[in-house]
Amino acid sequence: MQPDSRKVGAYLEAWLQSLTLRASTLLRLRSAYKTHVKCSGFANLKVREVTSDDVSAFYAELRKGGMSDSMVRKVHSLLHSAFEALTYTTNLRNPCDLPKNARPKYKAVRVPMPFDAVKEAEFLSAVAGDPWEALYTPALDAGMRQAELFALEWRDVDFITGSVEVNKTLTDIEGNCVAVGETKTRARRSIRISSKTVEALAVHKAAQRPQDNPLGLVFPDRLGGYMRRQNFDRRAFRAALKKATELAKEAKLDFSGHTFHDLRHTMATLLLQDGEAITRVSQRLGHSTIATTLAYYAHCVPQDEDRPAARFEERRRAAIAHRQPDRQPEPFFDVSEKLPKTPNPLQDGRLRNVPRARIELATPGFSDLCSTD
Repeated sequence: MQPDSRKVGAYLEAWLQSLTLRASTLLRLRSAYKTHVKCSGFANLKVREVTSDDVSAFYAELRKGGMSDSMVRKVHSLLHSAFEALTYTTNLRNPCDLPKNARPKYKAVRVPMPFDAVKEAEFLSAVAGDPWEALYTPALDAGMRQAELFALEWRDVDFITGSVEVNKTLTDIEGNCVAVGETKTRARRSIRISSKTVEALAVHKAAQRPQDNPLGLVFPDRLGGYMRRQNFDRRAFRAALKKATELAKEAKLDFSGHTFHDLRHTMATLLLQDGEAITRVSQRLGHSTIATTLAYYAHCVPQDEDRPAARFEERRRAAIAHRQPDRQPEPFFDVSEKLPKTPNPLQDGRLRNVPRARIELATPGFSDLCSTD
């Protein structure tokens, strides 16, 4: 059977089965199909008969049913990729190639809320002595993702050099299970950690019993297996935020609404505000390119509008001194100072009665300028 003669639902199922992507990506695509496309009327349309109007009508139906713009965008990503695969083997046009103003727009569901320095100190004080203190410390120090921390093994921690090797992550797969896979950017990174973080990890390791941790995980669950992120957030992290809020009542700090990922944002934000190079922060975060870091944290980089001009002035003075060693250096001109206001004689009336200049007809060349030939 030709691909373009099948119904959309049958084609999408076959296409999803043929994909070789990360487990978490496949899970997201299959979930979007089963939840929002499989049981819809759109799935019963024939692939070769689908038009852009059908796609737009389907998105409108999803929004009418209460679906968020972010979820509609995910469905659009699924359909666009699936139909795009057909364009390489058939003459069909991708019906999801909508005009720019008609495409579903991505809207962040939640704005990151990093701690400031005071809030970070209060949180660390609140979790001191907590069973998971050794987890919160590297999250704020190294900016590791929660899934990377739960996949971390003791062999990845070097207590001598004070560094952590991040080379894997925990991913959700179908069947309510988890698996260990590559990091989000498929790249390894080594992170230097502070002496306090090394000390917290050493105390945490000493408190573990090898027989209760057969996998050698740094942060296993109660049975020695991989920790589920949802379980940890519900049982431990929310309690830590509640305790921090209670202890910081006098300072009027509220920790409710924060997520574990905010600890990662805290690390990046505070480092950039302290003047750390954005390239180093990007490497610490494990971003694939520095453009990703700039997209999230450009507003955290301190801005000095006068600095570039002042640097140019310093280079110019140095160049003059190099060419003319005997010449006295010019006084440095501060670009931040305002120039003195120069009076305008035409405005204060001093030249109000000065006659205008006239051009005499006898001026040589004047007749040539005015010639109409």
